[in-house]
Amino acid sequence: MNVYELKIKIYLLKDIKIEEIQSYLAYFIDSVLVKENEFLNIHETNMYKFYTFDSLYPLAKNGVYQKDNTYVFRIRTVDYKLAEYLYKTLIKNRTKEIQGLTGEVKIIKPKMIKKLYTLTPIILKTEHGYWKNNIKVEEFEKRLKINLIKKYNNITSDKMNEDFQLYYHIIFKNKVPVLRTYKGIKLLGDMIELDIAENENAQKLAMLAIGAGLLEMNARGFGFVNYSFY
Repeated sequence: MNVYELKIKIYLLKDIKIEEIQSYLAYFIDSVLVKENEFLNIHETNMYKFYTFDSLYPLAKNGVYQKDNTYVFRIRTVDYKLAEYLYKTLIKNRTKEIQGLTGEVKIIKPKMIKKLYTLTPIILKTEHGYWKNNIKVEEFEKRLKINLIKKYNNITSDKMNEDFQLYYHIIFKNKVPVLRTYKGIKLLGDMIELDIAENENAQKLAMLAIGAGLLEMNARGFGFVNYSFY
């Protein structure tokens, strides 16, 4: 499974708070997806999207990304056609907040993955809000693994055996929940680091996580991970 990474340079047309940037970037991407029927159907259907994106770089000064400045963000996907389409369209795209400028593409090929660590918060929804108030860490870990297995089964039309170790250690990097907003709704997430196990299934899921994100709302810019290889 190859992962396609797009690096998109953009120009900001307004100041945007750090907790709101994922919403604006999601809209920037959505605004080109809705113009193509194949991707419009994916956008409008409740299904795994198999892409995700990070936040803007350089990091926001005083919690605000500044108007009239250029920034870069990355989109990753395991779908070659989607990567090609986004590359061609986003560099020319314009919303009220963002003007696309240039783009680069690279392929991340499978290698032995040592660590995954989040660059945008992971989101786990429960019936009563933020997970730490409602479920135990063991349940969180189970849902983290099952979510990846379901994504893998969906994209490969396979059924992965669930009896394996996904990682050796999990570290929560935040002491308090990380706040982001989406469509006016406050979301609480976490930043984590995983030491990935060396078995075949764990490595397959780690590669998928690099291309499609961890847990939920990946196409809204949550659960984007970076990695280190052995």
